[in-house]
Amino acid sequence: MIDKLTVKTIATYPDEEQSLGPLSQFNYFYGANGSGKTTISRVISENNSGENFSISWKNNQPLQTFVYNSDFVEKNFSQSEEIKGIFTLGEKNAEILEKIELLKIEEEREKEKEGKFSKTLHGDNDSDETGKQQELTNLVNEFTLKCWEVKTKHDDAFQDAFQGVRNRKESFFAKVLAEQSNTTTLRSLEDLLKSAETLFGERPVLYEKIRLLRDSEISNLELSQILKKKIIGNSDVDIAKMIKHLGISDWVKEGKVHLESNSGTTCPFCQQSVEQNLTEQLNSFFDEAYESEITQLKQTESSYELKATAISSSIEQIIANATPLLNTSELSGKLELFKAKSSTNLARLKEKLSEPSRVIELDSTKSLLDDVYDLIDSTNKKIDEHNSTVNNFSTENQNLKKEVWKYIVFDELKLELENFNNKKAALETAIKNLQEKITESKDKQRVISSKIKELEKDVTSIKPTITEINSILTSYGFNGFKLEESSEPLHYKIVRQDGSDVGHTLSEGEKTFITFLYFHHLLKGSNSEEEGQISSDRVVVYDDPISSLDSNILFIVSSLIRQTIDEVRNNIGVTKQVFILTHNIYFHKEVTFSQKRSGSSMNEETFWIIRKLNDETKVEGYNHNPIKTSYELLWQQAKSEDKCPLTIQNILRRILENYFKIMGNMKLEDLHLSFTGKEQFMCKSLLSWVNDGSHFAHDDLYITEGPEVIDQYMNVFKEIFYRTNHKAHYDMMMY
Repeated sequence: MIDKLTVKTIATYPDEEQSLGPLSQFNYFYGANGSGKTTISRVISENNSGENFSISWKNNQPLQTFVYNSDFVEKNFSQSEEIKGIFTLGEKNAEILEKIELLKIEEEREKEKEGKFSKTLHGDNDSDETGKQQELTNLVNEFTLKCWEVKTKHDDAFQDAFQGVRNRKESFFAKVLAEQSNTTTLRSLEDLLKSAETLFGERPVLYEKIRLLRDSEISNLELSQILKKKIIGNSDVDIAKMIKHLGISDWVKEGKVHLESNSGTTCPFCQQSVEQNLTEQLNSFFDEAYESEITQLKQTESSYELKATAISSSIEQIIANATPLLNTSELSGKLELFKAKSSTNLARLKEKLSEPSRVIELDSTKSLLDDVYDLIDSTNKKIDEHNSTVNNFSTENQNLKKEVWKYIVFDELKLELENFNNKKAALETAIKNLQEKITESKDKQRVISSKIKELEKDVTSIKPTITEINSILTSYGFNGFKLEESSEPLHYKIVRQDGSDVGHTLSEGEKTFITFLYFHHLLKGSNSEEEGQISSDRVVVYDDPISSLDSNILFIVSSLIRQTIDEVRNNIGVTKQVFILTHNIYFHKEVTFSQKRSGSSMNEETFWIIRKLNDETKVEGYNHNPIKTSYELLWQQAKSEDKCPLTIQNILRRILENYFKIMGNMKLEDLHLSFTGKEQFMCKSLLSWVNDGSHFAHDDLYITEGPEVIDQYMNVFKEIFYRTNHKAHYDMMMY
């Protein structure tokens, strides 16, 4: 069956999609001429989906569609041409027919199995159940979003590695799956980020290694023995004992300088004349050995200052020309510390020079300089690695990209990927099994269908259709023409009773009626023997089948359609779903009437109204039959068990007038002609009674009709319909 129809941008249907669904076994559409009914019938006739319309089939199993509309009439009927025959199953071989029926039952079981598998695979639109295919799609979508979250997280740092898959979630997801075979070593995120700074982006430049002269001499100077020695004069001189005793060697040395500046005769301190031999003794005290030690001390101080300055300048130059790989902050700190220590040491050396007899100790800079050398060595090692990377940039760049993907797949997405793969494998296995079962079921259906076709060839015939259509024509008074088997194989022709061709003499109503009868019988067969589709399930559409018919034929057509509806309801025959579209309110009431319906529509039916407003078609669904008339209400009162004696006459008159006079163009006074004898008298009496009761007021004190009179005339009321060949309408309305 068809579950749902959608239509847009066709004929008068607007760009806004009109959705018709969910649909059921019986679907009734009411709309004025030109409102868009035929468009719906044509969409169903296409039996597939197009750019502007779609058909959704239950269990994804399309059925044959049989559509009666103006296109069908034009295609299948011409008064100057013969009509293609309808093949039906005859009574030729009961055993073969039984085999066909059993095969159809088996075929139906296979279709149910296929439908069940298809529902599990594709889901069910009615219950919003998702099938395995949708579960797989949902799983992929969820994992795709997770992959995209990881991509977004690392996009700034690793966009070079993500190049080509950065703009589409699906592409990134596919790359993740492909990288599951990545055999590169797994590195930490921290290492990858460091490498990315060099290898991702612009191609890096080579760095020169840092050159710093390693000078151990400054450490030797800091340990010089001269610093620990008290430098004093010759102890063999007479004055030496006093100088040593008083510890005034440095004071005397300075005084000697001043004494010499005064020609060696006047003491620079007391300004007294000194003895001649004092100068000689002082010169002897500060002899050549003393002067040698002083010279050594001066050289130590001078060398230390030169080396400290050289080392500081060298480090400052390194910092000024530093590469990004050097920790300049650390080196600057060590430089400042070295300057502080060397400055302190120089001050101490100067103190020693001014007081040679003083013992001093310098702060060691050896460990500090060793740290500087180690820092330079480690930086040079990084420079070597960097330069090696630069020299192999392309190779290293590609390797890093692989390592990034290794991290993404085997670290960031490890657990999610394992879970995805497990669920995906299970769903794919289930889908494969379901597809195999569906294929197996379809193969079985093809085999069964082939067997049915072979059996049908032995029992199909166009003759039963001729017999049945002619029988209907005769029973309803169409005696001027009939169907006859044509000289052209497997075709009919329409002839007069004498066998002559009707030519172009059929009225529009007769043409429409016989075309409808042809369609009605086509529903029970096929007009192609080769196709072998006589027993195939089908969807039937009636689009305004009574547009050119008089009231008598209207009820014949209504009766035949209701017969089809009853067969579908009772699962008789091959028709599984019915669509009825009409603009005729009386026809709509005829085909939709049901005593089982109480207000709301039944589960097996849907109701729709098609309207054209401002040249645009809109379709609206209802949960009840929206087409009601006073005529139907009259019948409901007529069949009521508790009939009111005062109103029943008026009710019966209005029914007879509506049906026979207004719709049937028959005179009420002529209805008695269908009766004879007593019944004719009763009919005339009834007409007189209803006329009297509907036009005069009653006084209950003097006029009261008993129940027996009402029952008697209700029977005559019934017979009027039966005698005038409108039994179907009476039964439909009363029962």
